[in-house]
Amino acid sequence: MNGYRTALVICASPEATYAAITQPRLWWGEAVDGESTASGHEFTFEVPGVHFSRLRVLESSVSRVVWQVVDARIDYVADLAEWVGTRIVFDLDPVSDGTRLTFVHDGLMPELECYDACSTAWASLVHGSLRRLVTEGVGEPYAGPGRLAG
Repeated sequence: MNGYRTALVICASPEATYAAITQPRLWWGEAVDGESTASGHEFTFEVPGVHFSRLRVLESSVSRVVWQVVDARIDYVADLAEWVGTRIVFDLDPVSDGTRLTFVHDGLMPELECYDACSTAWASLVHGSLRRLVTEGVGEPYAGPGRLAG
């Protein structure tokens, strides 16, 4: 896989980590709509005027979650469809301290115009909001302009 990659150890079981990943409304954004827990499910995420994505769940197990971006629009770059065809992958491996989570946005390459903004956002979401959802029970999903998450 080629693209943005980050990894961390979360002090929780793979089952708890998986349960959080499959609830992107609780850690990615309140504007997530649709189902995201089983293969074949589709869901959308939107920040109006900035970003829209429609994702299909390709794999969903306690060891791996894979989402395919089937439609996308990133309004602040020249190629609005930069994300289309990319995959978002979560690999979960049990370790002595909990779960090693390896996150890859396969296809989000440094040469893409949105890479800096998107990779920074993913780092914050994975290392911050998702980790907090798993360990503290509350994430910090994007709530929209002028609104607080939660």
